[in-house]
Amino acid sequence: MLTKKDLQAISELMDSKFDEKFAKELRPIWKKLRKLRSDLKATINFFDSEVLHHDKRLIRIENHLNLPLLQ
Repeated sequence: MLTKKDLQAISELMDSKFDEKFAKELRPIWKKLRKLRSDLKATINFFDSEVLHHDKRLIRIENHLNLPLLQ
């Protein structure tokens, strides 16, 4: 019959093997998530700069045409 120590040793062995396998399977997913995160940051930065550029142009056009500022 298995003792409590035997069961704990088996449990630790199974947990370590499961963790190794699980981590190995998740590596490609984490890699894709990092890529998506960096792409998202680049996209946000691009559109932020575009919005600021358009805001500046609109202000210049409004000033040139003497239009009142919109609230």
